[in-house]
Amino acid sequence: MSNDVVDLRNFYAQRLGVAARRFIGRGIRARLADTRGMRVLGIGYATPYLGLFREEAERCLAFMPAAQGVLKWPSTRPTLAALVDELDMPLPDAAVDRVLLVTDASIERAQRALWEGLRIVVEPGGAAAFSALHSGGYLPASGERVGVVLSGGNSTAVRFD
Repeated sequence: MSNDVVDLRNFYAQRLGVAARRFIGRGIRARLADTRGMRVLGIGYATPYLGLFREEAERCLAFMPAAQGVLKWPSTRPTLAALVDELDMPLPDAAVDRVLLVTDASIERAQRALWEGLRIVVEPGGAAAFSALHSGGYLPASGERVGVVLSGGNSTAVRFD
């Protein structure tokens, strides 16, 4: 299962997507606190989070898998996004210092866990924030209370075989 890049862009443009980006972005920023002078690569639909590093990093690129599609990023500057084959990255060894991987697989696992554990159907974008918690990508601080809003408005039937 692969989410279309247009659906992902539309999700992140909605209020729920803005909240998810803010929530997940905090966890990402905590793990990649200082990227000054580094070369940062986002793989998948990472553009909502790459903006955190674009001004301080030496270079910031977005590689989007062919099955997902690609959108121009950033929208008002020269393009830093490319459509790539998932198994053939067009970079030499040691070309980047940090990689930010945003995968459909972790979102699908979160959707499956919500279905199997609670019988809740959520759309891929609506499972993004839960995916960050479920995968361990975001680890709440001791005593931190976390709330996740789930959305299923744009769901399609999915079999979790």
